[in-house]
Amino acid sequence: MKGKHAMSKIKILQIMPAVDWWGSYKMEDGLLSFDPLVCWALVQETDISVRQVEGIYTAVIGMINSDGAIENIENTTNFEDYYTTADKDEYEKENAKAITAAKKR
Repeated sequence: MKGKHAMSKIKILQIMPAVDWWGSYKMEDGLLSFDPLVCWALVQETDISVRQVEGIYTAVIGMINSDGAIENIENTTNFEDYYTTADKDEYEKENAKAITAAKKR
């Protein structure tokens, strides 16, 4: 596993739709790429990174479709942040020339 939850055991307590939400990834060229979220998951995490002290935490994480499986986006390579559709569209508008040039490569 990768990402900030790599040393955690995660138990999903509840899922909710993630309508109009996207996860972003920072690409090698510095631009962002986006995947739509499938749902939000309320999770209970057991931190196993420190063996002497074990803590239990709750968190809400975005989930994506990855080759037919639902996965925690925060464990994917280069995960950057969460965006609403409006924020994603604004980012793409502001960076349209760079995005078009990157797609031509």
